[in-house]
Amino acid sequence: MKAEKETKLEVQLRRSESSSNYTPEIILESKNISLKQGEQVIDFGFDATIKENSYAFITFMHNENVSIRESENLYSGVMSVFNGENEKVSNKGKQTPPEGIGVDSFEFWIPKRRPQGKNIAMKITPAIKLLKPKI
Repeated sequence: MKAEKETKLEVQLRRSESSSNYTPEIILESKNISLKQGEQVIDFGFDATIKENSYAFITFMHNENVSIRESENLYSGVMSVFNGENEKVSNKGKQTPPEGIGVDSFEFWIPKRRPQGKNIAMKITPAIKLLKPKI
């Protein structure tokens, strides 16, 4: 991490409402991490667990004073997505329809395409045991 000044960064563990969805809808746990000015490595963990196979998301909430180092390495099962606008539906990062019309409210989390789409430079422990070889 690189902080332009002393600040706090909110980091959340999220999961999808449905195990087959790809959006970070449910906040399982949230932490505020203190950052000093300059570059630093942070270490954090979550106590919450996800009991079924589903996508999990570590969300670094926006802080204009913080930048996160990126990696050129690609790993199966790991992808960076960003809360942002979807030009096709003209939103501001979230769909918020009027109450009672039967349309869901949700945030837009969108991957950046290569070459801009990179992973966050981070170490995940224990390692993700997602894919197994077929024998």
